Amino acid sequence: MAFFLGLPFTRQSKAEPSATQLSFSKALSLAQSRPISAIIAEKRVIQSLERLNQAKSRFYPQLQASSYQFRRVVNLQSSGIDLATPGFDPLVGPFNSFDARLSLTQSLFNAPALSRLKEARLNKQLSQAKQEQARLDATALVANLFIEAYRAQERLPLIQVLLKQESNRLRLAKTQKSLGLASDLELTQAQVGWENMRSQLIAAKSAALESRLDLAAALGLAQKQAIRFVMEKSIKSKGLPKQTNLDSLVAKHHKIESALLVVEQSKKKKKNPTGRVLSKIKRPS
Repeated sequence: MAFFLGLPFTRQSKAEPSATQLSFSKALSLAQSRPISAIIAEKRVIQSLERLNQAKSRFYPQLQASSYQFRRVVNLQSSGIDLATPGFDPLVGPFNSFDARLSLTQSLFNAPALSRLKEARLNKQLSQAKQEQARLDATALVANLFIEAYRAQERLPLIQVLLKQESNRLRLAKTQKSLGLASDLELTQAQVGWENMRSQLIAAKSAALESRLDLAAALGLAQKQAIRFVMEKSIKSKGLPKQTNLDSLVAKHHKIESALLVVEQSKKKKKNPTGRVLSKIKRPS
């Protein structure tokens, strides 16, 4: 029994995972790496390039070649050769016949092909604009989530300090009440202030957890991984754009560029060619 009591009692506790430091620039880099929307937009750009090459192929020289060999029998009388010679057979053959042909065709003007080529080029520009839009949308979403998580993280220490202040105020009110230096109203006010600040701390912790989980889900990080958000000083020093530069920034916005390309594409589709010129040069050999 004495030996058992002399043994030290140790308690094994799970070590909490260390917090991963995540900066604003790193979060944007992860957002731009391989989002699903950007992958789909990239595939659409590749498809548009293939359609553009297919539309261009109609203006390349078309080379055709054919060859065949067969055995044939020729009736000379069907060709107008009639020899009145005794014992002459008008049927000649069978003999082997070989034929090889090579033709080169160049299209000079093809209105439908030109229209399809212009539409393919416009589709390429539209696909590239949508790819850029998907990339920037993913980046903007992660940026907003990071700012919300960073603000929630920075708000927690302030609320904890205010809660400690209200706790000291409540302790002082209880001491003064016991000494007869404070009224019941002052004690109740101190109690209410402490309860309100405690509720704000619970709400702030809940908001910080929710924003962290949203950002982790957007970046594909582990949900249970603790994250410490860091904002670079260079980003903090940047202010809002001036009014003179605001118009140019709005005009260059990716959604406005995509909308203009969609309008131009719809205009091109309404202008269907009514005629088709098939002027070709064909040189058999």
